[in-house]
This record gives sequence, structure tokens and C-alpha cells, in this order.
Amino acid sequence: MMTPKDLKGAVVYYDGQMNDSRMAVSLAVTAATKGAVVLNHTSVIDLIKDTTGHITGVTVRDNLTGETYHVHSKVVINACGPFVDAICKLDDPNHRNLIIPAQGTHVILPNFYSPANMGLIVPKTKDGRVVFMLPWLGHTIAGTTDEQVELTDRPYAREHEVQFILSALSDHLRVEVRPSDVLAVWAGIRPLALDPTKLDTQSLSRNHMFWLNQLPDCSRSPEVNGRHTAKWLKT
Repeated sequence: MMTPKDLKGAVVYYDGQMNDSRMAVSLAVTAATKGAVVLNHTSVIDLIKDTTGHITGVTVRDNLTGETYHVHSKVVINACGPFVDAICKLDDPNHRNLIIPAQGTHVILPNFYSPANMGLIVPKTKDGRVVFMLPWLGHTIAGTTDEQVELTDRPYAREHEVQFILSALSDHLRVEVRPSDVLAVWAGIRPLALDPTKLDTQSLSRNHMFWLNQLPDCSRSPEVNGRHTAKWLKT
């Protein structure tokens, strides 16, 4: 299926696959079996502090009923992905943002675009970006884009992002990847992390970053960014 034009060679490597939505459900169910109270469709609207400024919990709102609740704890972990900064600003309105939101779009194609046990990744397209095709639940998942966007809880795939993926794949295949072959499209927002100790924006990271509140008796710990990645290279 690949076009031989300008092809110099290839490398086979092994990567892990995971279903992130099933993992989220599994974590919630596991936590519940261990005694945790699990809340969905719930927003943190305020932080609870004692007289010394120590964070002792959060106030949450049930977005389905509008009811609010107070949740008390010894430690508050802010692991809200691209929304980390909004929680930090509940603690400090002058908080300097830790996150640059970047949107990634993926498309689902028929399974004939990839063998059952083999995918394709082009680490550098003609404009320097990355595209891939991987077998996924009987179909082919293809992506991705990486563009800075305004933060929203309802991201959507834009036409030019989908067209970039299809065009970039077509450059490396014997066949044109047609818009009519697209079975589904979705987009998500990645939390690219800024190093809070730096003054510039050149230190964007896709690794995990932990930042502890500098108040005495630290009570808040934001977890910024992070991706699940595992590779094994065969030489």
C-alpha cells in the first residue's frame, strides 16, 4: 500500500495500546470498590481553607442538579488536565498559567488502511508534523494534529485538521485517502506544560510535571500534563 517514491527504509518498533475511556471507567470502579466516593458531572467551584490559608477541601457543584457539596481532605490533588489553571486561580487569582492547550484531531478509517497487527507512522511530514495509521477495534485510527487553541470543554475537529491528516497520509500511500472513507472524527485538548520556573514559553513539555504549593504545610499538588506511552524498538 505504501508508495515506493523517495522511500529509503523503515524501522519496526512495538508500542502499547490502551482504551482510555475504559481505563477511566476501570479506575473509577476500582476506587469505588476500595471505598472512594466517585462523582461524575461535577465541578470544583471553590477551595476550602482554614484560618492559616491551608487548603482543607473543595466545594463542588453537581452539574445535573445544581446542588453544591463540601468535600474535606488532607490533600487536594489538581489533576484536571487542560483545566489545571482554573483550579489554581481559585487559590491564587494572580496564578501564572502552567498550561498551553493544544488540540489533537483523529479520524477513523476502514480497516483496509492498516493490517491487523501493523501500523504506520511518518515522524516528519513535508511540513514537519507527525501522522500515523494504527489498527484499532477492527478499524484504522489516523492522526494527528497539534494546534494551539482556546480552551473549551467541547472541542471539535475542524475541517482543515481533517484535511491535513488525509492529505499527509495520501502522500505516503499508493491510494488517495478519500473524505468519503472517514467513518468518525473527534478531537481532544492536550495540556502542554510550561515550566513555572521559566519566564518564556519555549519549555513546553509533554511529560508529567508536578508542582507543589509553596505555602507552609503544602496542601495542594497540581499534576500537569502527561501521556501514556511505551515503545520497544526492534533493530
